[in-house]
Amino acid sequence: MGSCNGKAQQSSLAVTPRCQTAPSKKATTHTKVRHVDGAAHMKVTSPSDTIGGSVIKKGLADGAVKLLSAKWLLSQPADFKLARCQDLPKEAFIPPGEAREMFEDSHVLHMNILVLSYPWLSKAHPDPSGFHLQRVVQYLKAYMKFMKKCEVGIFWDFASLPQHPRSEEDNQIFQQGLQSINFLYGSQVTGVIQLKTMPSDDADSSLNLIPYDERGWCTVEAKVAGVMKNSVSLLDLSQADHLLKTGADWLKIRDAAMSSRPVPMLPLALAELLESKKFTAKADKTMVANLYADYFEQASASCETLFYSRCGGAPDAWGTASALEDLANFLSEFKLLKRLYLQYRGLDDEAIAMLAPALSSTPLQHLILGGNVFGAKGLLKLQDLLPKMSSLRLLQLPEGLQHTKEAQPFEKTWVRFGKQRNKIVWSDALVAESEVLEENLDRPAWASSRR
Repeated sequence: MGSCNGKAQQSSLAVTPRCQTAPSKKATTHTKVRHVDGAAHMKVTSPSDTIGGSVIKKGLADGAVKLLSAKWLLSQPADFKLARCQDLPKEAFIPPGEAREMFEDSHVLHMNILVLSYPWLSKAHPDPSGFHLQRVVQYLKAYMKFMKKCEVGIFWDFASLPQHPRSEEDNQIFQQGLQSINFLYGSQVTGVIQLKTMPSDDADSSLNLIPYDERGWCTVEAKVAGVMKNSVSLLDLSQADHLLKTGADWLKIRDAAMSSRPVPMLPLALAELLESKKFTAKADKTMVANLYADYFEQASASCETLFYSRCGGAPDAWGTASALEDLANFLSEFKLLKRLYLQYRGLDDEAIAMLAPALSSTPLQHLILGGNVFGAKGLLKLQDLLPKMSSLRLLQLPEGLQHTKEAQPFEKTWVRFGKQRNKIVWSDALVAESEVLEENLDRPAWASSRR
């Protein structure tokens, strides 16, 4: 369900990380991607592979989590004001069985479910004047037109979960729904839409105008989405306000809105960060910290791929000492990690040194580092790690380092530890799927063309 013709238009940039916990059948899509040496074959994540996929499907099928119908929402009059979940008509929602099917059919190139992350503008109603709704409608029109979709499911907490005042039955449904929401934000096959733009200061004085980044719930939603989600699936619409208002093409909106991805962190570090954030209800601080901890525990115990390459969007602060410390501590907990993408993150020699212990503590097979700025010292540090990284068999390094005097000794050390010389790739081209790159490197005709 979800596509009028069953096929999305091709995207100029579609990068698909996968977090597999078990072998499964995967859909295959061909799209125009700037792979290393032009490889353009791409594998697509299946919802059954995603962390918490079974929890999401149960919540949707049971109706504990309702998906707002985009088709219904777009049919509402201009002065429409969103009502709470219990007060919306039945036709406002995707039927539970269909909602589950939408999740099962969703993938990163053709997402059927969008999850909203936004600041509530008042305690009684999150969007009393339709300020957020206006941007949601503008985005949906562009997205559905480009993807040729006739329906999209929307997780909007106010409409998707029972709100106060709640009956005893409503409370039970609410508690069951809470078990799904961290996985909805973190799933690789849902799109998270951040609404960071706020009304002007001279708006209604009763509104809560605390910015998105200063709020506890918003912080946790962004952190959960930033653990395993693809860069093209985490969009900050405040970066594309002008494009939304002019009815621009969805690809332009997406490329402008690619979020400045937050550096992932351990649950303890997040709990400390939340001490500086604002909550309407103090009890929520412990609740959201526990939601993140639960998500992190499951992700770190089973995730094999982390895609943190920067594909666009606003510059971020991954190169700072504090960010690198958080990243190193975070990566050390992923004991099954096989593929790590860190392209275009501004990593310099010092960054490589700080990340070295974490890199050598995981069973990495593919390490993708093109587009970074480290030099000879960073390369030597990686060379020192090779004896400890026995499972590493594919390494992408910044193209400029290939012509340094340190490159040849690095390649000799690589081969001395039983690795294939052609599995070092000196390139800055974005790698969307390292497994496909490795398959191409193993093809004799393709490999000989690189000599």
